[in-house]
Amino acid sequence: MSYVQHYTRMSIGSDCMKKFLNSRVGTVGCLIILVPILLIALALYLLFVPFDILRYHRMPYYKDFKKKYEFFITSSDVVKFYNRIVREQLPIEYVKSNDYEYFIKDGQVLLCDWGNEDIEQVDGEWFFVLVGENNTKMAMKETLENEVDLLKPEHRDLPAKFLIFYNDVTDAEKFERAKECPYFHCVFSGDEDL
Repeated sequence: MSYVQHYTRMSIGSDCMKKFLNSRVGTVGCLIILVPILLIALALYLLFVPFDILRYHRMPYYKDFKKKYEFFITSSDVVKFYNRIVREQLPIEYVKSNDYEYFIKDGQVLLCDWGNEDIEQVDGEWFFVLVGENNTKMAMKETLENEVDLLKPEHRDLPAKFLIFYNDVTDAEKFERAKECPYFHCVFSGDEDL
């Protein structure tokens, strides 16, 4: 099938869909499907958020920093990890410099605020992939050097690694490979020992 034939068939299919959605039957059908879904989502939101806010206000992270509630903040690995450090009085220091958060453990900086990027390994070298920016790749070494500049002056000479949680990677094979990378300190969950 040629490109023109394929495009023509796609065009005819999309024209039929447009006609269907513009008809009364299509509009009513969409409403019948979407309204219950929206009502269920709204009910879940109204049931979840108040309890999550109460839970957050009881956490050491909120008590220490008074950071405004954000949706799903209680599920954040950094927040859970901080709460565990405080509750169990672990020998790990939490540092907040301006809006930048990191940990100090055994004379090593563990950077944890690397945002919504993904990590990727290409030909043995690791990169951060900036999601939403045409998947721009940043070399790990260069990224680490940039992040160290954000640390407090007394911590800039310490060795630094990115604190990577399994939830950040969500791929068991990639997580196992990341454990070998000298730029990462990998933790399966906030509940395990560092």
